[in-house]
Amino acid sequence: MRLRYNTGRPIHANGRDLAALLQGLIGDSTSGVNQLAILGHSMGGLVARSAAHHGIQAGHAWTGRLERLVCIATPHHGSPLERIGHGIDRALGISRYSAPFARLGKIRSAGITDLRHGRIVDVPNDGTPVPTLLPSHTRCYNIAATLDSDPNSLRSRHVGDGLVPVPAALGLHPDPRRALTIAAGQRHVITETGHLEVLKSSEAAARIQAWLSD
Repeated sequence: MRLRYNTGRPIHANGRDLAALLQGLIGDSTSGVNQLAILGHSMGGLVARSAAHHGIQAGHAWTGRLERLVCIATPHHGSPLERIGHGIDRALGISRYSAPFARLGKIRSAGITDLRHGRIVDVPNDGTPVPTLLPSHTRCYNIAATLDSDPNSLRSRHVGDGLVPVPAALGLHPDPRRALTIAAGQRHVITETGHLEVLKSSEAAARIQAWLSD
C-alpha cells in the first residue's frame, strides 16, 4: 500500500490519521495481516514514527504487528534547510524595512516547520519537548545518504544528502535521551547520492531487501 499525505499539515496530524487508517484496515484480527513493514522517505519516515507513537498511545492493535520500520533520508533530528529559513526570517524581522519580507517568509506550512527539529508529536503550549523514541518491539532501520564520498566527512555531517545531514538521518544525537537506539547493522550510509536520488539507488534497494528478508 502506498500512502499520499498533505505535507502542509503538521506531521503529528498526518501521523494520527495514518494510525487511525491502519487500525481501520488491519486492526481487526480478521484482516489476515500478521506482520507489517513500513518504509518512509524523508518526511514520510517522521509520519511513520508519529503514527507508531499515536497508535501505541491509543492502544491500536496494528502496532503489535509492526515488525519493521525503514526510514530513508529521514531528518529524525531536523533539517538545517528549515533552520536556515527560520534564521533568515528572524534576521529580516530586525529591521522595519525588511520586516514585510520576514512576514512573507513565515508563510511556510506547518509540516515543513516541523522539520526544523524533526518534531513528530504536538508540542505542549510551554514548548516542553516530548520524548518520542522508537517502538521497542519493532526492528527499525535507517538509511542516510551523502553527496560526499566519505560518510564521516565534515560535509556529510553538516550537509549530508543536501537536505538531511548523515547523523540526523541515522538518528544519532549528542544527547543520549534524544538519540535513536539502532544497532550499527541496522544503519547504512550511501555515498555520492542526493536526497531524491537515494530513492533510485540500487544499493539502497538491496540493503532494504536484505533487511526485510532477514
